[in-house]
Amino acid sequence: MNAVLGLNKLDFIKTQLAAYGGEKKGYGERLMIRCPYHSDNTPSGSLSLSPTFAGSFRCFACGAKANWDDLAPRLNLQPFKRGEPKEEYALNFMTSSHEATEEQEKLYQEDKFKFWDLPPNKRWRSIPTNLLIDLGGKLCVKWSDDYQCWGKTKFIYLPVMINGEQEGYFRARLKKEEDQPSYYNARGKWSFTQGLWPFDHSIALMRSLKSSTMILVEGQRDALRLINYGIPAMCIFGTQSVGKAKVKHLELAGVQRLLIMMDGDAAGISGTEKIIEAATGMFQLKTVKLWDMRGSPYRKFLSHENPTKAAKEAGVELWDPMCVPEWVLDSIKRKYF
Repeated sequence: MNAVLGLNKLDFIKTQLAAYGGEKKGYGERLMIRCPYHSDNTPSGSLSLSPTFAGSFRCFACGAKANWDDLAPRLNLQPFKRGEPKEEYALNFMTSSHEATEEQEKLYQEDKFKFWDLPPNKRWRSIPTNLLIDLGGKLCVKWSDDYQCWGKTKFIYLPVMINGEQEGYFRARLKKEEDQPSYYNARGKWSFTQGLWPFDHSIALMRSLKSSTMILVEGQRDALRLINYGIPAMCIFGTQSVGKAKVKHLELAGVQRLLIMMDGDAAGISGTEKIIEAATGMFQLKTVKLWDMRGSPYRKFLSHENPTKAAKEAGVELWDPMCVPEWVLDSIKRKYF
């Protein structure tokens, strides 16, 4: 709470905006203003006035994002917390163009689907369908432009939501099939800058635990297992799509400590290094090294030139967050949550 004014953050921001002389248009819990990060002729910056995300800013034209304390000095208004404003107020997540286009406003391409409700109180590959329903999951079939008909294979459709806005989606197979991808991401660049799932759900879980710690994992089911265990977690959609633009979302949402829990193999080791490179200086960083823990199958193959390949050839399953023993999750939960 602002010690001087005795206001909560949302009330403080509203008080500041009452004195703001720039052009603004209200839409419920959202205020459109001219973006201070580029030469904006019409209001293209969206400022959240919701209690949960008060002061969260996003420009639909240049792609800049910021929290209130970073945005306020740009508007000649007061930040909620005292202190020197940061040198960098936002990251450009899209392009340098100042003209808003449909492609910039939506980073993913929406296909045509038919939807059905997921059945409650069931399980999908060990994950409760009730959790998937809470995350907006539905059964779907996709329209095929090539064959001009609806597909016969049903998938689970799950939206990727960040601060209440859909930034992308993916489809998951109902059953694992050999030589077939388990997931299909929406087309577009969204997974490189907005690919954190399930962002809103896990941020809410983190806050309910009165914590500022978040775990990052590689895959969707990895995140779901931890969440089902009561641990806030998000997947990054693979180790090749990590950068500062993506982890900035976490900083804006109040995450202060990151636990990096990649798979216990060579890709997980490499992915951990990439996340550390992107997140250094923004968070307290901790790594959960599934490849180097007591009992890890990876350690049995360290004498091989390629331990990951050797384990696969031997038919040994290496640890990942989905299959790691429960004592590992218990230890994490006790220590951090």
